[in-house]
This record gives sequence, C-alpha cells and structure tokens, in this order.
Amino acid sequence: MMMQSYQLFLLSFLGTLFLLSCGADSTPLPDPGPPPPAPEVSASDTLLNLMGKEIERGIEEGNLERLVSLTDYVQFSERIYFPDSLSKSEREHAEKVSSKSASDEDGVGTFWKGLIRSVELGVRVDYLSTRRSDGSRLLFRLVFPSGGLSYLELLLGEGDGGMPVVIDLYEYLDGEFASRTIHRLIAADNRDPLFQLLNVSNRAAEAKEKLYEASGLIIQGEFAKADYILNEVQEPYRSMRQIEALRLIVRRGVNGENIYRKALSRFLKKYGKEPGVEVALIEQALNFGQLGEVLQLTDALDSLVKDPYLNLMRAQAYYQNNQDSLAQHFIESVVAYDSTFVLPYRISLLVALHQNEHALALEQLRQLAALNDRWLSLNDILQDPMAAPFKVSSEYSQAKEYIEEIVKKK
Repeated sequence: MMMQSYQLFLLSFLGTLFLLSCGADSTPLPDPGPPPPAPEVSASDTLLNLMGKEIERGIEEGNLERLVSLTDYVQFSERIYFPDSLSKSEREHAEKVSSKSASDEDGVGTFWKGLIRSVELGVRVDYLSTRRSDGSRLLFRLVFPSGGLSYLELLLGEGDGGMPVVIDLYEYLDGEFASRTIHRLIAADNRDPLFQLLNVSNRAAEAKEKLYEASGLIIQGEFAKADYILNEVQEPYRSMRQIEALRLIVRRGVNGENIYRKALSRFLKKYGKEPGVEVALIEQALNFGQLGEVLQLTDALDSLVKDPYLNLMRAQAYYQNNQDSLAQHFIESVVAYDSTFVLPYRISLLVALHQNEHALALEQLRQLAALNDRWLSLNDILQDPMAAPFKVSSEYSQAKEYIEEIVKKK
C-alpha cells in the first residue's frame, strides 16, 4: 500500500490558481528573483499558536469570513510586485479585492478557497507549530486520503495594531512562495501578444476549472482522462513547475513505473532538489523498495518539520523490506501520538496478514471501521495471496462485520 504522491500536488495548484483568479493589474513584471525580506512580527509564540489553531478550524469549517479577517491582501500584493513598489492603480486593485466580502468570487477569500476545496476532497489540514526561521511562519501538515503527507507554511506580517496577519504561503512541493509563482505567471502573460484579448484572470479561471476536473479524476484513479484534461491547460500555466509535476505523476498511472522513473529523472535534472521535493522522492524510493534512501530523505524532511507522522514513511519502508518488527515499532509510535489517524492501522493490517497474526488483523479492521476509513482499498488487500490464511481462519467470521461496515462507507 503505497503513498499516492499525485495527491500531494493538488493543494498547490488549487490554491495558486484561486489566487490568480483574483485578477491582477497588467503592468509588465520581470522574472521573479528572490522573495522580499520577511517582516518582523512582535507577537508571542503563544499568540501565534492560537492563530494557527484558529486557521486550522477555519479551514476545516470553511469559515471564509474568519480566515479573511486574518489575511492582509495588500501586503501579499506588495510581495507579488517586489522588487517594484505597487503603483497607484495596483494598490487600488489590492484594496478593492481586500474590501470585498468573503463570498465574492474575486475577493480576498480566494486566498483560502484552494485549502478549503482540498478539505472537501478529503485532505486534512493540521496545524503543527510556529517557526521563526526567515520570518514568522505557521507550519501545517496536509494529510491526504491515501495517507500521503505534505506541508504548508503561512508567512506572517503585522496588520492593524500590530496583530499578526497572513501575507504569503509556501507549499513545500512548490519550492517557492505563492507570490513569486504569481509574479512569474503575470510576467509570462504580459509577454504574450494575446494578453490584450485573453487576460490573466480568464486564463487562471479556465486552468482552475480544468484542474478541479483533473483532480477529481486522479483521486478516482482515472489517470488517462486526467491526462487528457491537463493537456488542455493553456500556457503559461501548462509550463508551471507544479503542473509539470502533476502531469509527471499522472503519466506514471498511464505508462507505468519504468517511464515514470525516466520522466522523474528529467524533472529532477531540470528543477533540482528544491525544498519539499523530498516528499515526492520518498514516494519514488518507497515504490522501488530503496530502504536506505527512504530513511535518509525522511530524516532530512523531519529536520525541517519535526513531525511524528513521518514515522509512517519509515514503517512503510521497513514493511516493504520484510522487516515487520521495525515496521510495527514505528506504527505504534504514530498511534501513541495520534490514535485517530487511520494510516498506521492500515499498515499494521498488512503486517498482521504478512505474519499470519489473525487476532491482530481483526483488531486493525475493528479500528478502521470505528474510524470511518472510507479510502481503504480493502478488496485489493483481501484478494492478495497473503490474506488467504486469514480468510479461512476463525477470526475472519468476526471480521466480516467490520469489512462490511468499511465497504458500506466507501
């Protein structure tokens, strides 16, 4: 049961394209250089932690009004146009976006709609911690329905009365701030002679809708259909690093592992090991059973995020290398940290079936049923030859109740 890394990219696209669909002034911009310096934030870690938890709740509940109140779109716009200052018309545009209600399609609520949409698709967003490295940031974990992990940082500035506000976002798989991505895309669109007829807002909105459609197909395993939809995305969005990464993962579903391996090699040669790429590389290493590489990459990522959930990567790697006792050790460490997370029980179920520990397999199915695991590919697991002894055991008759409950909820 592998992590499905295509899901790790969805949040990046949806969030960035929502921001783009706010519209932008058509002033030509240079290619993006480094981001502007992070502002000083005087708020205490205690206050920032409270803010992080409030944002977590707001995303989960879809409370746009509250999330908008914690956002400074003018400062975000200043970061988009850096190193230039906002012109009068650009500042007026940013203030107009900021003044609209959260329900307006082109208001500042679009800053958050990508995250909210991801939650609707089954992603869980957990606040982890405050980071004071290169500015004040709130670190969030993204848990995908398949069990995949990614991470997001919200950069903070100061708003009215010195209160902290969100001014930018950094999704690890993007490798740059959203403001820099938007800066590049506006510049690309303005160099296009068709820009006068088809502006950045319209293109972003069209790309956003196609990515919505493709993301739903990907989650359903319809890779060929998703590939067709992504081929219809227009430039400059089609050449975005994030789009290329998503198409890379889709191609694996269409063409298989060998072609994916070659395509991934070309992708890494082009982009290098930017922050957050470790997540996709861990997925690749898991697919090819590279235990040492999984552990090395996981340690590198863990040094940044300090997340106990990463023990799941280690557990999967050990399980795939037939080291079940070590796999179970890391599974138990995650359960001790969060007993409501479904993935450790999924891996423990595989370990139990592999070891013919039928009582343990029964217990894992009970836990998965109790936790309403709607994403477990239970039929695939039970059709595997290693499940054959369990299916003729005395425990299996008791397990049928839990199996039926899990299947019914899918």
